[in-house]
Amino acid sequence: MKMDAAVKKVIGDLRVADAKTVGEVLAAHTDFKNTHSARVQAQKQLNLLVETGELIRGDGFYAVKGYRGSFTQGSHDRLVTDAIARLILLKLPISVVEKCPSPSAYALT
Repeated sequence: MKMDAAVKKVIGDLRVADAKTVGEVLAAHTDFKNTHSARVQAQKQLNLLVETGELIRGDGFYAVKGYRGSFTQGSHDRLVTDAIARLILLKLPISVVEKCPSPSAYALT
């Protein structure tokens, strides 16, 4: 898979992430020898995607168009991104459901 397609897939899966997280995922799934090289290449591709209008850039993060959340330290979006990235790094099969159908779905009975 070409680098630009790989970056698009990762940011598409995560929806919002910083370049370090995208680089770590790429390093685990490509032929990069270290995470630093993968992060640098990921950041270059992310910046190109911002220039072409395919992504938006915030303060320390990149996101799919239409993202309106908060990606600050300790925020829900940041914690979810980190958790999904860890699962991807473990190469476990995962499915992510964006929203819970109802609040009572988590109720303990």
